[in-house]
Amino acid sequence: MILSLISKEYKENKTDSKSLLEKLLKLVLIVLTYSIFIALEVYIFLAVDKKLNEMKEGASFSFLILFLFITLIISSIISVGKARKSIFKEKDRMLLQTLPIVNDDIVIAKVFYIYTSLCATNFLLGAPLLITYGAINNYLMNYYIFSFMYPFIISLFGIGITMILLLPYNYIYNYLKDKIYL
Repeated sequence: MILSLISKEYKENKTDSKSLLEKLLKLVLIVLTYSIFIALEVYIFLAVDKKLNEMKEGASFSFLILFLFITLIISSIISVGKARKSIFKEKDRMLLQTLPIVNDDIVIAKVFYIYTSLCATNFLLGAPLLITYGAINNYLMNYYIFSFMYPFIISLFGIGITMILLLPYNYIYNYLKDKIYL
């Protein structure tokens, strides 16, 4: 049942494009945007890393950790909006209440959907930095294996942060929605 719910979550959150050309154009635009962002991120990281190595030995690693922590916080905050849309869907709640589905299965499916989107975000933000840092310092293959495992591990912390922030965010969102018409 959980697999069916996960599949349903992906289908509902997938944006439907009308034509093949529109889908292809959207894919090219997304790939181009991410490529430019990753190139800019790595360029800035290399420039700051070079300056830090000139000032003090070992400062580069501290900067990497700080940068990865900031990306964790940013990706968690961004995923709060996606989590609110996924977990607090009124239509979804009305549909699933009529079916013989355990509430735990529904929550697990929605959290898994949020976790996979966090993994993708952390892979795009964190893995290029870790690979760049490993290439600069001539690290062994074990480091690169960790660099590819990093998004899956750190997303567990990110999902925790997201779930902690979700209820206050939803409360504030609903309050402002009534007052300001969001």
